[in-house]
Amino acid sequence: TVLLHEVVHHAVFSVRRQRFERLLGFLYAVPSGISATQFTRWHLDHHAELGSPDADPKRHHLSPKVNRRWYKFLYCTPALFPIYFRAARRESACYPKEVRHTIAVERNVSVIVHLSALGLLVSLGGLGPAWRAYLAPVFLVFPVAFTLNRLGQHYSIDPTDPAGWSTLVRGHWFW
Repeated sequence: TVLLHEVVHHAVFSVRRQRFERLLGFLYAVPSGISATQFTRWHLDHHAELGSPDADPKRHHLSPKVNRRWYKFLYCTPALFPIYFRAARRESACYPKEVRHTIAVERNVSVIVHLSALGLLVSLGGLGPAWRAYLAPVFLVFPVAFTLNRLGQHYSIDPTDPAGWSTLVRGHWFW
């Protein structure tokens, strides 16, 4: 997703190369199990609406509404997947039909690739290697990395001051 993020911000090539960026976005999204089209739309909408409780898709659909530690801890567990995909489904429901279709195709390709990789690992090595090489990294490591990435992101934003639009809470003891 880090590489996909760079494609979304046109930071890969010195000049825009739409077809190559689209191809790279797709190739980078598949291993992440997401749709490049939806990530692009979601992320650019997030930037355009940063801090809005309703228009910023990350804040509106993904940020926890329950302010309890046990609930926030769920984001560090495999529960992240239904939480995230529910948020993605809710956000994409407002997209035009052709965009929703593209997202569905990309998701289906991603699911097929992931299930094929898992099936290949299981058939070649059994459940042990599949657990070590695929299931544990995806379901145990990724949710923690995702949550750590979101630590320090904040939404207390003054829209008139672009200098304050960073993802770090200035003055917070952790940073």
